[in-house]
Amino acid sequence: MHDGIKNISLPQWAIDETNMVGGLDLLGLRNVAQTISNHCLNGITTISPQVRYLGIRSWFIQIYEKCGLADSYSPFLDFTSKIESTVAIGTILYKPNIVGVVGSTLAKEIIDESNGQINVKRLVQQLVLNMYTGPSIDLGICFNRDSGITGLTKERGLPLASLLMDKVQNTDLVKRVLKEKKVETFSRDELIELGQILSVDEIPEDERELLLDIVIPTEPRPSGWNNDIRRIATYTFLLQLADDNQALPAIDDYFNAISRPSKYSDSHLKEILNGWHCYLIRDALAVAHENALQFVVDEMNVNPQKTSTRDRIIKEVISDSASIEKELKTMGLLASDESYEQLTILNIYNKIKDLIETDSIWDQGIYRWSNQNLIEPELIKRFQTNNLGAVGLIPVVWLITYFRLKDGIDEDITIIKLLSRGGWGRLGLKEVIFPTVEDWKNKDPLYSQVLGELIGRTVDQHVRIAWSRVATDINRDVSVLSVDGDKWKYKKDFFSGRTASRLSQATGWLKQLKLLDGNGITTDGKEVLERGYNSLNEYYSDLIDESA
Repeated sequence: MHDGIKNISLPQWAIDETNMVGGLDLLGLRNVAQTISNHCLNGITTISPQVRYLGIRSWFIQIYEKCGLADSYSPFLDFTSKIESTVAIGTILYKPNIVGVVGSTLAKEIIDESNGQINVKRLVQQLVLNMYTGPSIDLGICFNRDSGITGLTKERGLPLASLLMDKVQNTDLVKRVLKEKKVETFSRDELIELGQILSVDEIPEDERELLLDIVIPTEPRPSGWNNDIRRIATYTFLLQLADDNQALPAIDDYFNAISRPSKYSDSHLKEILNGWHCYLIRDALAVAHENALQFVVDEMNVNPQKTSTRDRIIKEVISDSASIEKELKTMGLLASDESYEQLTILNIYNKIKDLIETDSIWDQGIYRWSNQNLIEPELIKRFQTNNLGAVGLIPVVWLITYFRLKDGIDEDITIIKLLSRGGWGRLGLKEVIFPTVEDWKNKDPLYSQVLGELIGRTVDQHVRIAWSRVATDINRDVSVLSVDGDKWKYKKDFFSGRTASRLSQATGWLKQLKLLDGNGITTDGKEVLERGYNSLNEYYSDLIDESA
């Protein structure tokens, strides 16, 4: 059982009959950040980097429909996997050095092995058809149907698919497919002709304009702004930052602007800034605890055949007091004449409070301050050094999280509620972090004791997640260590990381749509920036009118 603070009982690992597999979110903590990321920016994923595939995918659906084939997913999948192959092979034949084509590896092999005619076949397990389904639904291009074949919406999907069909319908390949109602063997010339038109790195102007109206719309859907407005706000913020910096911003630029008071907080962007700040809060927690798990696994890997006690491993991981002390001093949390050895958690709590309290600004449930060290991007940067002393900053992340939300955790705001998504099983703020910090404040344990407890909690969290996955699939063992009572044993390496935010892919889409370039925002980008603000103004004005 688990009471949200410390009473945890875990399953014992007996004979291991599972198959070990890899995984990314081995603590289950990135899941919350990913949920917040999707709330702030739908219509794009980390595996949908090419915006033109939205149109190409819609065309797959339309050409299948025009062939008059069965409204059944199995023949649809077979057909579209092959038509997708014709696009990939044709594009590679047209531009051998192009990057970003799904299926390019096998496409090149097929080309090299073929002489005149090329027999097309499915190229990848993860098709464009599937990778871009979620974004297409989010963007209002398509919708789910009972047959499993997504339908094209009248407002966005049909115009996009029809635009591409108009471009390719007179090609020899498409005429043959429409006539023969199958996708089998084509000549190189037929494939090249299609590839020239559907190359993913060349978006015709009329198609670009239509994609812009879909990704950053100026008009609400019939159902209203709700599905689009946070995406519009995110893209508007990215464009605004590029305009202000007069350069293409790095991801760190976005998060640094989000995590401290700025001029953007007084505009219609403040709600989305808070959304991304909540993402950053959860990402910092995930990074901190993954860092701890990596150090635990590294310590056990010193003698991988040996079974060690929980207390011994934790003691070794936090044994470099000098490095931990150096990290705390670098962060401004210890004076040069202060020592880590007798430090208590309240010493650090009060130091953080003194450093941030004078200029803290509270807005919509979240505090921001100007201190350059005590912000999530800086803490993440410290963990990414893999310096053993950085593990000593895990309690600091918890405390910073507490100070961010100490007066806002109970606010009835969707994005703040998402911080506790998953409850105690995902280190929810309300269920775990806030009760734990309050307990620290009452008992004031040694800082080293708190650090040891959080490292132990990290391993407990990993074992819970690993066990839950094995419970649903015996072949899905993601554990990196075995736990039997208080005994730990190494199983495989683990490398810490952080949650993918989708902002890199979003920036890529803005570049592909000619709104950003190497110098920052373009002329077209400034026009879209203005219309983004107009859409936000319309949305928030309507909210004010409704509440009046």
